[in-house]
Amino acid sequence: MAKNSKTFLVGRDAQTGEFTTIKEARRHPDSYVVERVPKSGYGDVPKELKSVVVNPPKGGPKKSSNAILKSLRYEIKREKR
Repeated sequence: MAKNSKTFLVGRDAQTGEFTTIKEARRHPDSYVVERVPKSGYGDVPKELKSVVVNPPKGGPKKSSNAILKSLRYEIKREKR
């Protein structure tokens, strides 16, 4: 694996979805899976939205980060049209 990988491996129970060790998952391949999970900061949030979620505008209405992301994605889509 690369030295500066943007993901890491985790084991997961295929039925319940609970995380487990990679060793356990590889030992029981019928009931567990080994998945790659992005490290913090390398997920599915576009770069232009990251700064807004981390530093929301001051004095504005208090919104959850999901509501802010949803409204900004809509605005970006509207600008691209």
